[in-house]
Amino acid sequence: MTRTKALLAAALLALLASATPLAPAQAQSAKKCADMFSITKPVPAKNQLPGFGNGIAPPSKGGRYNYENPGENARGLKLPDDPAELADYGADTTGRTPGTKEHVYAAWNRYVARKAKELADWNANPVGKKPSDQLAYGRWLNSYIPNMGNDFKGTSFEKFITEEIGLGGDDWICQDAIRDSQGRPVAGRFYDAINHRDRIIYEFKAGKAIDPVQLAKDADFAKRHGYRIQYVFGQQPSKKTIEAIKAAGLEEPHVRKAKGVGTIPVKPAPGPSTKLLNPNPNVPAKGAANDMFDRAGRNAAEARSVQDADDDFQRRSGRPDAKVDGAPRRPGGIDFSTMELRYLSESPDGVQYAFEADDNLDEEENPSFGGLDTAQLTSDALFTWLALPVQSFWVNLNPDQPDKIVDAQLAKTDAGRVLLQADLRMKRTMAKIMVPDNPVGNRFWDALQHDNGAPCWISHRVWAEAAPASVRENGGELYILDAPLKVQAEPLEVNTPSGPPCKQPKAMQEHNFNLIKTIVIPEVEKAVNAAPEYQDLRSVYHSRVAAEWIRQRNDVKPGAYASIIGSNNVDQWPARTPWNPNDVFKEYLQSYKEGDFRFQRQYEQDGQLLTFEFFTGGVILDKAPKTPMPEAQFTQQFPTLPDTVVDSRDEAITYEDTDVSWLGGDNNEVKQQPNPPQAPQGPKPPLAVTGATPLGLLALGVLLVVTGTALVTWKRRRA
Repeated sequence: MTRTKALLAAALLALLASATPLAPAQAQSAKKCADMFSITKPVPAKNQLPGFGNGIAPPSKGGRYNYENPGENARGLKLPDDPAELADYGADTTGRTPGTKEHVYAAWNRYVARKAKELADWNANPVGKKPSDQLAYGRWLNSYIPNMGNDFKGTSFEKFITEEIGLGGDDWICQDAIRDSQGRPVAGRFYDAINHRDRIIYEFKAGKAIDPVQLAKDADFAKRHGYRIQYVFGQQPSKKTIEAIKAAGLEEPHVRKAKGVGTIPVKPAPGPSTKLLNPNPNVPAKGAANDMFDRAGRNAAEARSVQDADDDFQRRSGRPDAKVDGAPRRPGGIDFSTMELRYLSESPDGVQYAFEADDNLDEEENPSFGGLDTAQLTSDALFTWLALPVQSFWVNLNPDQPDKIVDAQLAKTDAGRVLLQADLRMKRTMAKIMVPDNPVGNRFWDALQHDNGAPCWISHRVWAEAAPASVRENGGELYILDAPLKVQAEPLEVNTPSGPPCKQPKAMQEHNFNLIKTIVIPEVEKAVNAAPEYQDLRSVYHSRVAAEWIRQRNDVKPGAYASIIGSNNVDQWPARTPWNPNDVFKEYLQSYKEGDFRFQRQYEQDGQLLTFEFFTGGVILDKAPKTPMPEAQFTQQFPTLPDTVVDSRDEAITYEDTDVSWLGGDNNEVKQQPNPPQAPQGPKPPLAVTGATPLGLLALGVLLVVTGTALVTWKRRRA
């Protein structure tokens, strides 16, 4: 380690060990930014600077800055077998280098002691919310590792962004404060950069969010002292964050996109996530997605414990805004239940992938959990679609065929469970839409034709099939841009009765069935493509699109998944949720015969007004076409997506100005250097050219889900 790096690490140690940590700005004297960060570029005109209002600052093209995270050296570190040996390390991290076993064990002992005291204090005086439970060591270590880079990352971003904007000259002072008549910082508050002549303050945020408490203080500070405060973000903040800043009376935030890159390579460590989409489990996977899954809780209680550990690390980092500035992206801000596979690539180095998920803006009150479970469903489904022959991709809910529910091999997997359960769920969705207590149901029933009795229609089946998926293929890369499902209906003869036969004229039956197709089915399709209860179906279908792409590539040249394709063995990916196909069939049969929703309507029959009681109670993906998107169209519509995929392997990244995040990972084999830290990495390598000739239309085989009949049956009562 160089002397400079040693001093830097020592400075961080002092911050970590301090009982009442000082902000980095308080640990150094204010200086001209030009001197502090050796800025040599000319100072831009004011109309080229954020926040001056008389011109538009040029948009950032994006950049990278390096920072050290010594915590990476602790990956895979286990606790001593002897509790007495662990106790010998004490609970004081003072003088110990982050990432070493001495520092890790002391920090762990300190954490255990803190949690024990919190629980004892609460038991003695059970007022307020009960403290979160203590994390298991492995889960705690997953929080320790990224948090050890907090201060390094925040400081490196400040240096990068100060140079990027060009805050040179005599007027820009970094790490300064507004001072009182005695020269003391007002409220002890230091800012990243201040121009006292123009009375404007810059605050730099490496991430995409801001602490609401800090925002309120800054708004009050600006109002009291007549300074404008301009936030500069390294990632695109959410619309909610932008509106909150504007509502506080501060300048609209400026974005200078920048990606922090750790100069100590991530060491893959075996863990629950290392087999995700991984054809070679002997090479552990790495990347932001895997880190996030290993950090996130498996349930709500564990999610709060993870949140508590992160908060403690960030308080000890010495940065007052560490929670949102420099700290690693927390799993609590991502809604894992919406996660879908959106990118996959094969190369001689290994497999790379990226997921997309919605952001959950209520992170503090309701941290999300279960990311690993969702990712494992996607991964297991991919291997299922690769291993089994396409002839086995069917499930069937038909009251006439109780002995033909699901292929025996598919029944062993969660993919089979998801398909069969989605079939039953679709019937119930359709039935709920048809009930005349909603605008769609009323419109449907008012448009039905009937003659001497209650309206009815021909028996039919309803299924979902893939609308053409929009993809971008570039050699060994696949971007799944959109993979919608289309719901269809067609006549189906069923022998098992669910009610009285339909005696209306055939033309009326066909007219009424056509109303089902034009009024009811579009509403079912909306639910299948957007409703939360169909998310698992959408996730496993994205895996199916990726699997067929892998199959076609393998037909030309065997790749990483060659040993799995067509093996007809899914024993490595059994269903993680216990289920029995017969239970689903019994539930379906009860719904078919007895209905889930009941209602009454009056119709005239044989000259009498009668009250008829009705009760109401599908998916076929035999084709899954996909339409490759040409390079020019892809570049125009998704110009930053390739960069997002690359960057998402280092950190969860918000895509442009949307409220969705991308999480990437890979199983590329990395040869580790024996001793950290390493010299800073060079500039970002260029992306691969995305101009390969698109592959032709792919037929995705048969993913068959034959449904039973969606019926509305009735009983007759005399009025």
